[in-house]
Amino acid sequence: MSRRTRRVVALVALCVAASMALGVGSYSSVSAERDVSVSVVAGDKAYLGLDEDLTCGPGSSATKGTGQSLIRNQFSSDIDRIELRVTALGGYVRVRAKRTPKAGPAEPLGPDESTRIVFNETYGAGESIYLEIYGPTGHGTKEGAERLQVEVVEATGPGVRVTDTDRTYDVNCPDQKHPPKNGTEDD
Repeated sequence: MSRRTRRVVALVALCVAASMALGVGSYSSVSAERDVSVSVVAGDKAYLGLDEDLTCGPGSSATKGTGQSLIRNQFSSDIDRIELRVTALGGYVRVRAKRTPKAGPAEPLGPDESTRIVFNETYGAGESIYLEIYGPTGHGTKEGAERLQVEVVEATGPGVRVTDTDRTYDVNCPDQKHPPKNGTEDD
């Protein structure tokens, strides 16, 4: 091997050894400063708008069975799934998702009891989900719920994910006052 070739090989070997010892010029972290703007708006103005009011319907139907708008999709894209946790506060209530056809019987809730309601339909921009709220039924005396807490456990769609937001509504359900069945107060 010529002297020149040996020098080139030695120089290449030295460069390889140096690059292995010192790294190849990559970096392990980057920092950047960016401006961020955050706006806090009322629940009905948010991208997932929680409506202002819910009321308890009399007896067998809420607002004559039509349901009440609860959450409005104000994103520009669809929402494909919404999971709610509904909790009765201060008394008894019955709740059910407003769907076509009807979603079956309303779920009865006692004081501080919760139920999970899942909407697996697609809600486009500007569309709402609806909830039906009824007073307690059955035999005996039951105090109607004063408030209803609605928690959005998760709402998802293409490019959309909302979690852990809630609102408490004053619903003031009427009390249930029927004669007890077989001499017991709550049947």
